[in-house]
Amino acid sequence: MEARRLAFLVIMATLFAACSAGDKATDFLEKYGYLQKSHGSNRGEDRKPEVINAAIKNFQEFAGLKVTGVLDEETQQKMEQSRCGVKDIFSTETPAGMPANLKQGAEKWPKKELTWSIKNFSKTSKMSQEQQLYAIRQGFRRWSEVTPLIFREVTGKSDLELSFERYEHGDKDPFDGKGSILAHAFPPVDGRTHFDDDEDWTVGVDHGTNFEFVATHEIGHALGLNHLPGIDPIMSPFYPGYVPNFNLHRYDIMEIQRRYGKSERAPSSNLQKFCGQNYENINAAMRINGSADYLFVDRKMVISGLSGRKIFVTRMFPRGPKTVDAASFSKLTNTIYLFKGSKVWAFLAKAPEQFVLKNGFPKNVLNSETKKPEAAFKIKENFGMETIFLIKEGKLWVWLPYDERLAPGIGFPANVIFPGIPERMDAAISTHLHFLPFSFFLFSFFISFFLSFSLFLFLSFFSFLSFSFSFFLFLSFFSFLSFFFFLFLSFPFFLFLSFSFFLSLFFFLFLSFFFFLSFFSFFISFSFFLFLSLSFSSLFLFLSFSLFPSFS
Repeated sequence: MEARRLAFLVIMATLFAACSAGDKATDFLEKYGYLQKSHGSNRGEDRKPEVINAAIKNFQEFAGLKVTGVLDEETQQKMEQSRCGVKDIFSTETPAGMPANLKQGAEKWPKKELTWSIKNFSKTSKMSQEQQLYAIRQGFRRWSEVTPLIFREVTGKSDLELSFERYEHGDKDPFDGKGSILAHAFPPVDGRTHFDDDEDWTVGVDHGTNFEFVATHEIGHALGLNHLPGIDPIMSPFYPGYVPNFNLHRYDIMEIQRRYGKSERAPSSNLQKFCGQNYENINAAMRINGSADYLFVDRKMVISGLSGRKIFVTRMFPRGPKTVDAASFSKLTNTIYLFKGSKVWAFLAKAPEQFVLKNGFPKNVLNSETKKPEAAFKIKENFGMETIFLIKEGKLWVWLPYDERLAPGIGFPANVIFPGIPERMDAAISTHLHFLPFSFFLFSFFISFFLSFSLFLFLSFFSFLSFSFSFFLFLSFFSFLSFFFFLFLSFPFFLFLSFSFFLSLFFFLFLSFFFFLSFFSFFISFSFFLFLSLSFSSLFLFLSFSLFPSFS
């Protein structure tokens, strides 16, 4: 009996939790414009499963989630994420080149010079008033750099009025305490912008809620912008966490310039553009077949230069890592290699943007020196062979695509092979190389030819043994020869022979050093040593008999 009662309670609790989650979800969808608010007799009509499923699909698409129409865990977590309190609004009227779910909108300020002020500063956060002012000024700066708008800071009455508020604060849109809703703003020509003073606001640190980011977002609303889909634009409704050195997304810029026009004072930038957008947080990059580029940005995203799409890494590369340290493509094996930490994932390129994880991967192959590489890029060398270089802290390591392993050996200085290469980097892509330094040719030839056949360790050991043996052999031989001439000839002749020996030994050591890793090191060194030894010995013998006729 007790067991039945317990089972009944568990079932009821599960049903209650499911109903509670469903009610929260529908309330959320109503609040942010995905569902029409229910009124009277229409309530049952509005809450039909197909209507709710359609609303969930719209939200999932807007939030950059997998569109299923099901209230799964990922969707619930997204709904619970800290965000802006302004609605997410949809429309089919969009400018060219933008997603179909952006609202056209027409609200804007009728003038180009706007004033702003702070009605009241935060009373609860650890930010100083100077920090608050700095963050707000930075927010206005970002919008002014891409528009002809001029923002002037004033005290007292202004066009845009910013303030920190708590709970109910007189605008019929109360805050909810810490978490969830961070701030909201009213469109032109209202200009009120409110921040929840119960949040843990911070400036320039990786904890708390980044006030500068949220201020930039809310100023966008005050200028007439609506929320944009995805997670990348500043005007996305969701707070992404701390993003250092963030900047406006191209959709942010397109929307604000559609309302106010382009800036006549174009900002300078050192950033590279990809698909028309500047990026600061680049994690990795790769090129496939010399045409399609892929850029890994913003921690978990990858952009395809083929389609311009920006999606999660795990969606582009199923069963792959969530984030990527370095990436490269081997045409020889038709394989993409993604490096993360000490592991490597290998994906076969079945078709454009269709990749399948190879059997046996991921592999834990990178050691303490090579894990978390900064960049990877491929070089197609002579004889049709390929080498993939991993770069970390100014050193090169070699990944062998035909063996799918890391070549043994220590890191080689990158600036010797590639003069001018920076010591630290975010990503690298190889293009066509028409002129290669001789040092690179030698390095790549030995690496590609010898190391690929697993002879590196054997040859190194063999070269060391040959060097040691030949050194001992010739040292013994010349010691005996010198001692013999010293006993039976004379001291001056001993000096000549000794000098001949040490000069020959110097050349032997010099040559052995340069051919140490080569299979021919012993034979080349031995031949040159004999040649030089005989030559110098003959020369000195001739001089000896010429200078000391008594020997004859």
